[in-house]
Amino acid sequence: MTQALIQKIAAYRAANPKAGRHAIAKEFGITENQARGALSKLSNPAPNKTTLQEDLQQARDDHKLREADEAARRYKKLLKRVAHEQEIVGEFRDAVIGSIDNGFTVNIPAPLKASRKPGQPEDAVLVISDSHVGKIVTPGHTLGFGNYNPRVFLDRLYFIEQTVSRLLVENVANPISRLNILFLGDLVEGALSHCQEVPNRWLVADQVLLASLAYYQFVARLSRVVPEVVCRGLGGNHSRWQNQKKPPTENRYSNFDFIVLGQIQALLETSGPGNAKFILEEGAQQVFDILNSRIKIAHGDHLSGGDKALGIPAHAMGREVNATTQRYNAIGEKAPDYYIVGDKHRGVSASTAVGRYLINGAFFADDEFALHCNFTPCRPFQLFFGVHPKHGRSWNYELNLHTAPSQDVIPYDLPARLAKKVEVSK
Repeated sequence: MTQALIQKIAAYRAANPKAGRHAIAKEFGITENQARGALSKLSNPAPNKTTLQEDLQQARDDHKLREADEAARRYKKLLKRVAHEQEIVGEFRDAVIGSIDNGFTVNIPAPLKASRKPGQPEDAVLVISDSHVGKIVTPGHTLGFGNYNPRVFLDRLYFIEQTVSRLLVENVANPISRLNILFLGDLVEGALSHCQEVPNRWLVADQVLLASLAYYQFVARLSRVVPEVVCRGLGGNHSRWQNQKKPPTENRYSNFDFIVLGQIQALLETSGPGNAKFILEEGAQQVFDILNSRIKIAHGDHLSGGDKALGIPAHAMGREVNATTQRYNAIGEKAPDYYIVGDKHRGVSASTAVGRYLINGAFFADDEFALHCNFTPCRPFQLFFGVHPKHGRSWNYELNLHTAPSQDVIPYDLPARLAKKVEVSK
C-alpha cells in the first residue's frame, strides 16, 4: 500500500470519523484487511527520526530533570529536619523560661578547700622483681637499644628508693602505717648457660653478694620514712641451679634468689633496723592479707602461652584466677583479690571480679634474647601502690626506671673488691 493511498484514507477518515474498514475498503476498492492495516498505521505513526546530537541533548535534559528532582527531595527532607529541630528547641526554651519564671536557679557551690586532716591509714606495696643482678647487656649486641650492668642496677635501685621515699613523705594523702616490699624473683641473673660460649654476666658469688648488700641497705633506708616495713619474697626461674633444665615444682625455693632473700632476712634480724622484718617462706606461691585485701604472689613463669606480640598470657591468667577461686570457695574462705607476678618484663593490669591481676616490669628493657624473639619493647619499671582497708588498691604509681639518672658515685656501701668490679662493669 502506497503512502499516497494512506494519505487519501487519512483525509477520508478525517471527513468521515465514523467510517470503518468496511466503508474504507468499498470507497477505495481494497480489501478489508488492507483497510485494517491502513487504519493501524494511521493510529500508530512511525516515530520521527532523530540525530545523535538530538539524542544526546535529550539525555542531558533528562539527567538535569532527575538531578533537579533529587535536589528537591533532599531540600524537602532538610526542611523537615530543621522544622523538627526548631520545634524541639522551642519546647526546651519554653520549659527553661517557665522554670526560671517559677523561681528556679542553678547553684554552683564554692570550690572545696584542701584539707590537711589525715584520712584513714593505708598500707603501701612496693613490688621488686627481675633485677637480674650480674646481667650485662651491651648496646653493641642489641642494635644500641639495650644497656644494663651492675652499676645501672644500683643507679636504678637508688632511684626507686629516692622516689618511693619522696612519694610517701610528700605525695600520698593518707598516712602509711606499713610498707610491704614484695621480692618476686629473678633478683640475680643466675648461672644458666643455654650453651653460651662466653656468658655475659658476673659469677654467681658476686651476683648474690651484690644483690644481698644492696637490697638490705635499700630496705633499711626505706624504713626511715614509715613506721614499719614488712618484706616477703620468693625465687625466680633464672636463679635455679644450672643443672636444672626447668624450674622444679617441688622445693623450688632452693635457688640463688632464696640465698639473697635469706641474707637480707639475716642482716635485718642481726643489724636492724628494728621496724623492718622479712617473712621468708619456702612456697613458690604465697597468699597473705594486706589490711582487708588478700594477695597472691608468684614469680610468674607458671603463666605460659598467650599472645606473642603483646606478651600477655591472658588464658593462663584466667585459668589461675578460676582454679584459685574454686579452691578457696570449696573450703569456705576468701579467694585472693589481687594476683601479683613478675617474669614477663612488661606491665599488665587485668581486671578480675574483685580486684586485679598485676604483672610487674623489669629493671632493664631490651636484651639479646628479646631482640632474637622479636618481643615488643617495654620500658623498665616497678609497681608501687596503696591499699586502703575499705577500698582495696587505691593510688598507683609506675616507677619508670629509664628516667633514673646515673650517680657520680656508687649509691650503696660495698666492699672495695666488689665496688671495683661494679665500676669496671660500666
